[in-house]
Amino acid sequence: MKQMIIVAIGLMMIGAGCNTKISQSKPDVQLPNDKTIVFVGQGCTHCEIVADKIYGNPKFSSIDVREVFHNQDNAAMLVKAIQTCNLNFSTAGVPLLWDGRTCVQGDEKIIKLLNDLPTN
Repeated sequence: MKQMIIVAIGLMMIGAGCNTKISQSKPDVQLPNDKTIVFVGQGCTHCEIVADKIYGNPKFSSIDVREVFHNQDNAAMLVKAIQTCNLNFSTAGVPLLWDGRTCVQGDEKIIKLLNDLPTN
Protein backbone atom coordinates (compact mmCIF):
# COMPACT_ATOMS: atom_id res chain seq x y z
CA MET A 1 0.00 0.00 0.00
CA LYS A 2 2.83 2.38 0.86
CA GLN A 3 4.42 1.76 -2.53
CA MET A 4 1.13 2.54 -4.29
CA ILE A 5 0.91 5.86 -2.46
CA ILE A 6 4.51 6.72 -3.33
CA VAL A 7 3.93 5.84 -7.00
CA ALA A 8 0.72 7.92 -7.00
CA ILE A 9 2.63 10.90 -5.62
CA GLY A 10 5.29 10.32 -8.25
CA LEU A 11 2.59 10.32 -10.94
CA MET A 12 1.26 13.64 -9.73
CA MET A 13 4.77 15.07 -9.79
CA ILE A 14 5.39 13.71 -13.29
CA GLY A 15 2.04 15.11 -14.39
CA ALA A 16 3.16 18.61 -13.55
CA GLY A 17 5.56 18.60 -16.50
CA CYS A 18 7.67 16.46 -18.75
CA ASN A 19 10.81 16.63 -16.67
CA THR A 20 9.96 16.85 -12.98
CA LYS A 21 11.08 14.96 -9.91
CA ILE A 22 9.94 11.36 -9.70
CA SER A 23 9.35 9.29 -6.60
CA GLN A 24 12.33 7.12 -5.74
CA SER A 25 10.21 4.25 -4.43
CA LYS A 26 11.30 0.74 -5.25
CA PRO A 27 8.19 -0.79 -6.79
CA ASP A 28 8.13 -4.55 -7.15
CA VAL A 29 7.94 -4.38 -10.92
CA GLN A 30 9.72 -6.39 -13.57
CA LEU A 31 10.94 -4.62 -16.68
CA PRO A 32 10.89 -6.73 -19.81
CA ASN A 33 14.35 -7.15 -21.26
CA ASP A 34 13.11 -8.38 -24.61
CA LYS A 35 11.13 -5.36 -25.81
CA THR A 36 11.63 -1.67 -26.28
CA ILE A 37 9.36 0.62 -24.30
CA VAL A 38 8.95 4.36 -24.71
CA PHE A 39 7.46 6.01 -21.65
CA VAL A 40 5.41 9.12 -22.42
CA GLY A 41 3.05 11.45 -20.61
CA GLN A 42 -0.25 12.78 -21.87
CA GLY A 43 0.10 16.50 -22.56
CA CYS A 44 3.90 16.41 -22.76
CA THR A 45 4.83 18.00 -26.10
CA HIS A 46 8.22 16.27 -26.24
CA CYS A 47 6.44 12.95 -25.71
CA GLU A 48 4.01 13.72 -28.53
CA ILE A 49 6.92 14.25 -30.92
CA VAL A 50 8.29 10.79 -30.09
CA ALA A 51 4.88 9.07 -30.13
CA ASP A 52 4.04 10.63 -33.51
CA LYS A 53 7.30 9.23 -34.89
CA ILE A 54 6.44 5.71 -33.65
CA TYR A 55 2.71 5.45 -34.33
CA GLY A 56 1.78 4.40 -37.83
CA ASN A 57 5.33 3.50 -38.84
CA PRO A 58 5.69 -0.24 -39.41
CA LYS A 59 9.43 0.05 -38.75
CA PHE A 60 8.59 0.75 -35.09
CA SER A 61 5.67 -1.68 -34.65
CA SER A 62 7.56 -3.66 -31.99
CA ILE A 63 8.04 -0.58 -29.78
CA ASP A 64 5.62 -0.42 -26.86
CA VAL A 65 4.50 3.14 -26.00
CA ARG A 66 3.31 3.46 -22.39
CA GLU A 67 1.58 6.49 -20.89
CA VAL A 68 2.67 7.16 -17.30
CA PHE A 69 0.72 10.19 -16.06
CA HIS A 70 -2.58 8.33 -15.86
CA ASN A 71 -1.44 4.70 -15.52
CA GLN A 72 0.01 3.60 -12.19
CA ASP A 73 1.47 0.34 -13.53
CA ASN A 74 3.29 2.15 -16.33
CA ALA A 75 4.53 4.78 -13.88
CA ALA A 76 5.94 2.03 -11.66
CA MET A 77 7.73 0.57 -14.69
CA LEU A 78 9.18 4.01 -15.46
CA VAL A 79 10.48 4.31 -11.90
CA LYS A 80 12.07 0.87 -12.23
CA ALA A 81 13.70 1.84 -15.55
CA ILE A 82 15.10 5.01 -13.99
CA GLN A 83 16.52 2.99 -11.10
CA THR A 84 17.93 0.28 -13.38
CA CYS A 85 19.67 2.87 -15.55
CA ASN A 86 21.00 4.73 -12.49
CA LEU A 87 19.50 7.99 -13.72
CA ASN A 88 19.24 10.99 -11.43
CA PHE A 89 15.69 11.17 -10.08
CA SER A 90 15.84 14.96 -9.87
CA THR A 91 16.26 15.25 -13.65
CA ALA A 92 14.70 12.05 -14.99
CA GLY A 93 11.42 12.27 -16.85
CA VAL A 94 9.60 11.51 -20.05
CA PRO A 95 9.98 10.77 -22.85
CA LEU A 96 12.26 7.92 -21.92
CA LEU A 97 13.14 4.88 -24.02
CA TRP A 98 14.04 1.57 -22.34
CA ASP A 99 15.54 -1.04 -24.69
CA GLY A 100 15.95 -3.86 -22.19
CA ARG A 101 19.43 -2.76 -21.13
CA THR A 102 19.73 1.00 -21.23
CA CYS A 103 17.69 4.19 -21.14
CA VAL A 104 17.62 7.04 -23.63
CA GLN A 105 16.00 10.23 -22.40
CA GLY A 106 14.69 13.19 -24.36
CA ASP A 107 12.88 13.55 -27.65
CA GLU A 108 15.91 14.47 -29.76
CA LYS A 109 18.04 11.55 -28.54
CA ILE A 110 15.17 9.08 -28.93
CA ILE A 111 14.32 10.32 -32.45
CA LYS A 112 17.99 10.04 -33.45
CA LEU A 113 18.11 6.48 -32.12
CA LEU A 114 14.91 5.59 -33.99
CA ASN A 115 16.22 7.11 -37.21
CA ASP A 116 19.42 5.09 -36.88
CA LEU A 117 17.60 1.75 -36.48
CA PRO A 118 18.05 -0.58 -39.45
CA THR A 119 15.07 -1.15 -41.71
CA ASN A 120 13.78 -4.73 -41.64
